[in-house]
Amino acid sequence: MTSPTESTAPLSVLIVDDHFVVRSGLVTSLELDDDIRVVAEAECAEDALPAYRAHRPTVVLIDLQLPDQSGVQATASLRAFDPAARILIFSNFTREDEIQAALDAGALGFVSKSASRAELLNALRIVAQNRRYLAPELAQRLNAARLGPAITTREREILSHIAA
Repeated sequence: MTSPTESTAPLSVLIVDDHFVVRSGLVTSLELDDDIRVVAEAECAEDALPAYRAHRPTVVLIDLQLPDQSGVQATASLRAFDPAARILIFSNFTREDEIQAALDAGALGFVSKSASRAELLNALRIVAQNRRYLAPELAQRLNAARLGPAITTREREILSHIAA
């Protein structure tokens, strides 16, 4: 559903998620709109950069939890290769520290996998315009969480090992 003020060139998307069913569902859902085209898929972070290089998508839609490294690390790698890469995190995990780490790594937005299709499409379009997207409730939670010191992904990993 392209409005008259939007570009007629399709928004191209690279999907990075380790679950085949999730990727397939996203492809089917996103391509219902004429202005969105999934140009590539990757099931792990290692495959994300070669797919990005080959297809140069408008937006990379990437999961936080990947089998070989985190979506945060993959985001940092993509942004190191191309500082203009537009990355939208799409995850079941909505912990403030993970969201903040993804944004700090260069992601422009974050959408929960429980979001509606309309919200996902809106987020993709906003990130494609090189603008930040966070659902209002996530933005409020992040602002509230900033009152304390930031904890890195590695520090969180160490703390969970200590707790175990």
